[in-house]
Amino acid sequence: MQRERRHLNLATLVLLCVFFGGASGIVADLVYNNYFNQPYSLISGEINVSNGAFNRSKFEINGPKNVVVEQNDKVDETINSTKSSLVGLFKKNVVSKSQSKADGLIFDFYRIGQEAGQGLVITSDGWIVTNLKLDDMNNYVAVTSDKKVYEINKFLADKLTPFYFIHVDAKDFPVKKFASPGDVSNGQLVIAANWSGHSVLTPVNNIDEEAPGLVKSSDAFSSKISTLQNVNGGLTLVDLAGDVVGLIDKSGNIEPINHLEAAFTSLLATQSIKRPALGVNYVDISELIVAKQPNVLPMDIGALIFKDDKGVAVVAGSAASGAGLKDGDIISSVENINIDSGSNLTEALQNFQPGASVNISYIRNGEKKEVEVKLGELK
Repeated sequence: MQRERRHLNLATLVLLCVFFGGASGIVADLVYNNYFNQPYSLISGEINVSNGAFNRSKFEINGPKNVVVEQNDKVDETINSTKSSLVGLFKKNVVSKSQSKADGLIFDFYRIGQEAGQGLVITSDGWIVTNLKLDDMNNYVAVTSDKKVYEINKFLADKLTPFYFIHVDAKDFPVKKFASPGDVSNGQLVIAANWSGHSVLTPVNNIDEEAPGLVKSSDAFSSKISTLQNVNGGLTLVDLAGDVVGLIDKSGNIEPINHLEAAFTSLLATQSIKRPALGVNYVDISELIVAKQPNVLPMDIGALIFKDDKGVAVVAGSAASGAGLKDGDIISSVENINIDSGSNLTEALQNFQPGASVNISYIRNGEKKEVEVKLGELK
């Protein structure tokens, strides 16, 4: 009996030691993390680098079970990366001699927050896209995030979007990757950023906000991106990977970045911006739901050439007119690029330069046809 009581007392003592040892470990962990603001958990072996304890410094991880990085850190990283590819556009600062003497200023200076506009670097050798229309490029300078000042030597306008292109003599500018249309979805978190440091984290609300009216032009974009929060004042919309999703114009409207890719291509090839033109008005069949007569159309995708509110289906003297395309024809593809919900006719045409000959497949009176069309240039 005495031996059993001794064993019972020993077991109780072991349990009490385990209990109080574990409790002291938890208390130590809480004190270590909260009082000393340390990100390492003594109990779980988990490192949390999201509370700023490492202050972005270099550190080494040898054997934790888990590493936790919160979204805030990724957002900060993306914003900082995006800022390096943005420039501020300033009106040249002219300081008079009398003002210089009075203020003790003997140099031109530019103040953050007083920029006239901003731009996004698109090539490492100095091409920049901006939403600011320059009255005279010689009156402006571009300033990078590391505060280097550049003279502007070229200014071009895009005929299809509300954006402009400038050039400065530079090399090794950091360039952001562009997201493809399929990489953007409703509800996805994106960041609107500008050069002066202001940014907005917001979900994508709509990625195909069509312009009013059913009939579209082959030579004008109709789709936009919209976000839940107002992003007016920003320039660049990026996803959390840092890829450019769209550009924000002066009115706060967001142009999908793929709408500008043809301009970029033309710029690199010809040092100018040339856009192709076909010259038809159309209805995007993928947007239609035909209830009473489901067989009225021979297909559920494609671009149905259709009259606009002025009664024009095919523009006189256009590339489409010269190729014999007519009201009622359904364009199904352009050079094997299918016309569907993923790429409408306008977007498909932007893969080609003016003057290019492209094969257009279409349906007329239920019969499949094909025609070669030499694209015109948007004026």
